Formats: sequence, structure tokens, C-alpha cells
Amino acid sequence: MRALLLCLTLAAGCGPAQRGRVAETPRRAPPDERALCELAAGQAAGWRGLAPFDPAHVPACLGARAEASTLTLHDRDWRFQRYASPAAETWLYDDGNAVALIAVFPSSPLPSGPLEAALGPAPWKREVTFAERLERPALPPLTHYEGEWVYADRGLAILVAARADGSRWVHRLRGFAPTEAGAYFRRFVQERPVEWHGP
Repeated sequence: MRALLLCLTLAAGCGPAQRGRVAETPRRAPPDERALCELAAGQAAGWRGLAPFDPAHVPACLGARAEASTLTLHDRDWRFQRYASPAAETWLYDDGNAVALIAVFPSSPLPSGPLEAALGPAPWKREVTFAERLERPALPPLTHYEGEWVYADRGLAILVAARADGSRWVHRLRGFAPTEAGAYFRRFVQERPVEWHGP
């Protein structure tokens, strides 16, 4: 059931499996542990993009690995790893060569005000896909998604939700290599569910 939910809800898109493709992400190691740990703690004001790193070198601050599997995103096989700590749940995606996307789900949503003040207006905002509306952790009652605010040149995207009292909260932070908004969307966002291969 959990795998099915992840298959239905992972907001990164999919296509028919095509094994054996050459990975496009260069291998780099070790990771920038300080930057990754800050992002995992919801401290994204200083984030300047993900330097792809060897998936064998995961910072301890992300917590214990809780799940690992493979899935197909945009006609390429990716390895998915989920880590859990008291502060957040972190999902890593690597193409067999390097981690190219990190998604952080804070244990408690973060107020958007400090990030808005630090980052300024988002250059690009997009509506939340159907798959993302089901993505864990589920939104609390009387809350709705405003959308994802994308700072593509900083390699950052934050998923923002609004409560009935008008306050806005961050429910997910995504880190990736700096790019342009269209490339981020084409690589990591699509409404169709991913093709899940299991453990």
C-alpha cells in the first residue's frame, strides 16, 4: 500500500522504463554536508543549489535510511532513498551516478515568512499537480496548497500551503542543481504517477 501511494503521489513524472541509459549527472564526492544539513533543517535562505554527489556518501544529519527502491522518471531509472530524522523526512533521487534531487518534508511545516523575506518574490510559481496533492505528509485540515515557488537559478523550490487564518506554511523543500524553470519542470515535475519497481 505504501509503495502504491508513493507511486501515485510522487510528483516527479514517469515514462516507460528504458534501462541502460547513460546518466547525465556527473559524479561528485564528497557532498556539501553543511548545505545539505541546513536544507534538511529547513534553513534554505543560504541555499545556492545542489552539487551532485555520490549516493554512497549521505550526511548523517539526514537520519537513518528508512526505505530504498527504484523508479522510472522521464524514461530513466532512478534510485530512490528515504531518510528519517526527528526534524524531517528526506528523499534522495540518484540516477546511479549521483544524487540529482533532494526533497525535504519538515516534521512540522515551516512558516513561509522568513524564507519569503530572505529569498524575495519567486521568479516562477506553478500550480500543484494532482499527484502532489496526495503526497505525504498529507496536509492538515483547513489547509490548501498555494503552489510551488521555484527559484530555479538557486536550485530551490518550496511547496507553500495556506491555512484558514491566512498564514502560509512550507510543507516541502526541493534542492537541485541551478537551472532554468522549464528544465526543472521537464526533469522533475509531471502529473502522471511514476513507474515504481519495488525494492
